[in-house]
Order: sequence, then structure tokens, then C-alpha cells
Amino acid sequence: MKTVIYYFSGTGNSLQVARDLADQLGETKIVPMADMLGKKEISEKKTRVGLVFPTYCWGMPRIVVEFVSRLRLGSDSPVFSFITCGGSIGATNRQLDRQLRELGMSLYCGFGVRMPGNYTPMYGGPTPEKMKKSLGRARSKVRDAVKVIRKNEVVPFDGGDLLGRVLAKLM
Repeated sequence: MKTVIYYFSGTGNSLQVARDLADQLGETKIVPMADMLGKKEISEKKTRVGLVFPTYCWGMPRIVVEFVSRLRLGSDSPVFSFITCGGSIGATNRQLDRQLRELGMSLYCGFGVRMPGNYTPMYGGPTPEKMKKSLGRARSKVRDAVKVIRKNEVVPFDGGDLLGRVLAKLM
């Protein structure tokens, strides 16, 4: 099955994950969500759809919410997500699944992965050793996720930790 991955990336972490997924899935096109916001509708038929983006304040970035509101997919287009974060994905996959269901779609699997922290005003940049370790774990997570994605296997999505889910509701 061919795949299209729509991504949003502020610092490059999510773009890297999208590229890693595409390399391993094969027959995959990568499209920036920002390039699609001028369209009234975004439709795919007989295509697996991936959404890759970072969590913002334990939830979905506004640009992603806008993008998803334009999605019109057939039942033959399964949707998966891969959420990047510096600490916790919070309620991001739950928010995404809720929005998709309101539009008649759903998330068949959703993953979350910690990437090198990039909010340097708060905690500085990661050391090269930490960055290398973090990127290695992310690539391993992508490899494991691809096994599930290829089968269009319905699995419980990563729901984030309890504190992140609570903070998402507050934010």
C-alpha cells in the first residue's frame, strides 16, 4: 500500500522522523502540512496516511488542528500518527483521534517518541552524547512502529503519561 506522510516540524525533529518512516516504509511521499493549508479539502483514497508532528504544551499544534480539519479520507485510507516531544506527548494522540472521529475517521495506531530537547531558554541544549542516545532510541522506535504500520494493525496508541494528560486539559 502506498503511503503519504504529512508532517509539521518546527526544529527538524519531526521531519527527521518522517524521513526515517518513509525510508523504511517505501512507496512513501512526504508532504509539509503547511503547504496544504491553502486547500479547502485534503483527500486521499487507497492510501495509508501518516501524521507526524511535535506536541505543543502536551497537545496538538494549531497548524495540525487546522490541517486535520481539512482531511477527507475514505475508509480505505488508514491513519497513523507519530508524535515527537521533548518530555511527554501528553494527550496529543487522544486529541488527534477525537478530532478524526468527529470527521468520520479514526487513528488506527499512534506512536510517541522523545527527541532531543530543543526549548533552550528553559533547559539549554542537549550534550552531543545525550543527543546521540536520544536519536538512537527514536530510530529504534521508528523501526518497531514500521512493523505495525505496514500491517495496518490496530493497536492502542501511546497515550502519554498521566501528568502530561492532566496538563493538556489545563492548557
